[in-house]
Amino acid sequence: MIGGSPLVAITRAQADALETALDGEVPVAPGMRFSQPTIEQALHDLASRGATRVAGIILSPQYSPLIMGGYGRAVDAALEAIAAEGLEPPEVVMAGAWHREPGFIAALAGRIGESLERVPAGEREEEPVLLTAHSLP
Repeated sequence: MIGGSPLVAITRAQADALETALDGEVPVAPGMRFSQPTIEQALHDLASRGATRVAGIILSPQYSPLIMGGYGRAVDAALEAIAAEGLEPPEVVMAGAWHREPGFIAALAGRIGESLERVPAGEREEEPVLLTAHSLP
């Protein structure tokens, strides 16, 4: 993709899938720090839909105080802007770091295992695995 990141479309699709999985009973809105829709737009949307309490989940699996702090400041600024518009801002409860959750690690291990199954059996033990991370400073 030239001139953009696929992460916005992927995140929108994840939000839609989560709302569908919750039978539409819980509103879900994606919000980005550096792209549209912004965190402020997402929280404004949720507040307009009647949300009084929101769970915030940072989709970056790696933990960094810099990353977490930046999102926290963006949420705080968004809540102030919503209140300044006369809307009741929702309470936001942020999920903590989840990069060491057993289910997440198992999912990664499963995906790596699936990929290695495509390598001929005699070559698997010698096959290198490259780990990368997105958005680390």
